[in-house]
Amino acid sequence: MTLKLKGFTWDAHKAYFFSKDQYIRYKIFDGFDHADEGYPSSIAGHWGKGSASLDKAVFQHNGSSVNFASDLDAVVRWPNGFAYFFKGDHYIKYNTDPANEGVVGTPQPIAGHWGKGSAGLEKAMFQRNGVTLNFASNLDAVVLWPNGFAYFFKGDHYIKYNTDPANEGVVGKPQLIAGPWQGLPAAFTSDLDTIVVWPNGFAYFFKGDQYVKYVTDPAHEGVAPNYPRPIRGNWHGLTGGVFGEPDIAIIYSQPANFYVFDDQQVPNTTTGAGSGMFMVYRIRSIMCPGLDLFKSSDFTFDLSKVVVSTIHERSGNTSLDLVLRSAPDTLPLNFTPHFDVGTIVVNVSGDPVALKTSQRALHYLGPSGLAIQIRRNSGDPPTWFADPMTPEVAASLKGKL
Repeated sequence: MTLKLKGFTWDAHKAYFFSKDQYIRYKIFDGFDHADEGYPSSIAGHWGKGSASLDKAVFQHNGSSVNFASDLDAVVRWPNGFAYFFKGDHYIKYNTDPANEGVVGTPQPIAGHWGKGSAGLEKAMFQRNGVTLNFASNLDAVVLWPNGFAYFFKGDHYIKYNTDPANEGVVGKPQLIAGPWQGLPAAFTSDLDTIVVWPNGFAYFFKGDQYVKYVTDPAHEGVAPNYPRPIRGNWHGLTGGVFGEPDIAIIYSQPANFYVFDDQQVPNTTTGAGSGMFMVYRIRSIMCPGLDLFKSSDFTFDLSKVVVSTIHERSGNTSLDLVLRSAPDTLPLNFTPHFDVGTIVVNVSGDPVALKTSQRALHYLGPSGLAIQIRRNSGDPPTWFADPMTPEVAASLKGKL
């Protein structure tokens, strides 16, 4: 089954990808973008609360009641700070303000609400296979471009849309995707799945199991060299549930975190090397659910490829500052599952208050081409220990190895 993605950038720090009735929050980092821990999750119950949730945004389509908690056509975040979800011939407005997040109003027809008069999406008509179509239903993708215009894609055509409220609406006539979007491979000139614009000057076009990287700078606009590439293995963590089985699954638990602030009774405002917070991670298993003995090369676990990053916040990935460990430097998988691989104890320096209130997860860097999922075992929550280091805490730390 081919993955059909729908996605949009929420802000400069994260994006969301949807497929069927599930979604993944995706963290945007310089150098290592990756899915956040705990995903995929169901759209229903996680986008808006109560009557303001996507699963409560119901409309009639072909005689049936449907909602916005599955099988989305497109999603875009508008310059006004609202997001818009499109499905069939309807859309819903969504407030992204955390204090009031959720659906605004009720689902509305696209026709008559996106551009006025001749500048409405329903007036943007084109021919495909002898059939007259418009942009007021069954969209493929909607993207807000760095130039301030939005672009709506459907079939083998697209339309430019002015987002300025004073002049909002369709600009010009529908155009073929082939040609104006420089260097797009033939397969990407029709029936796109989604397009996301990253804050690094690139956009990414997705279709089926492939994607292309596109330079948005008008002076150098076009597809980057050596694309398309497979999504699998190049978009870290975009696996699980309806997003597909990973090639490699690394499962870890976090049996304890130990705060140590220079062995003082009162924590300092900062900590240095050898002090701070010790974090314990037990690598419970390394599995190969998606590796094919006849099509894939073997995988060797490399401890140096493991990094620590903060959940829910934008911060860099930190190489492991190992204090103690029983896990091996490398471990060839040989297409065989491995259990109880070992434990690592990592030192994390920083502000004591921030360390105590932030969560940190493990991620695995590469290699490209393999879909690697590294996730915490939800059945083994961490135990927290207070500073300073005491003989009892030290004994407990040693007992975790």
